Amino acid sequence: MFEKAPTLTPRASAGSSVGSSAGSSAGSSAGFTLIELLTVISIIAVLAALVAGMSSSAKSARVNARAQADLRKLQTAIEAYKADRNAFPPDGLVQSGSRRVNPAVNPLFYELRGTELVNGGFRLKGGADSLRPDSIEQAFGRRGFLNSSADASEPARSYLDVKASEVKRVTVKGVNVDLLVTAFDWPKGVTDPAPPLAGTPSNPWRYVSSSPTNNPGSYDLWLEMYDSKAEKSPKVRLFKNW
Repeated sequence: MFEKAPTLTPRASAGSSVGSSAGSSAGSSAGFTLIELLTVISIIAVLAALVAGMSSSAKSARVNARAQADLRKLQTAIEAYKADRNAFPPDGLVQSGSRRVNPAVNPLFYELRGTELVNGGFRLKGGADSLRPDSIEQAFGRRGFLNSSADASEPARSYLDVKASEVKRVTVKGVNVDLLVTAFDWPKGVTDPAPPLAGTPSNPWRYVSSSPTNNPGSYDLWLEMYDSKAEKSPKVRLFKNW
């Protein structure tokens, strides 16, 4: 009798369904689903908003710190002037004989720096240009500067050291004068509120000593900074000594 031949089972080839299934599974896990992509985009958007907010806050903090430091510097100089002369530096009047003060156009720079009286004119110590009393009256409503000396052996005292960027020469009623200015220029094209000085972005310190409304018996000193993000008009931030 013949023995029954064993049944042979074919072996799976390289391209069989087993390999195809594994490849299909690997392929399906290699990419992102729509939900995963939307999640990643949302996370990136949130992070970007956080970074932008932090940057804006840091910039605002730097501006505040600079403004406050400059304000304190001027206050120190004014107080030293007062201690020496028993009076605060005069402010600027709209016109001679008037009680109306123009806070933005004031002789604070000349009073705190000190001037020399030479040949009937006032000039900054060590300077070359001089201002005649008529010109001073035209610009500041006053006939001269109090902190001045005609004696070279006893010069007027300087109470303030300034950088070139902290003083600007401007034309006031046809007279070229130097004003103490802030580090924050007035944006070009902004007319509401109107710029403090016509024809220039320079933004002067505001000062009132003859009739201060916020510090009676003392002086009002402040800077006005245009703030485009302010919700209400006028879009101005104040840094002040009251």
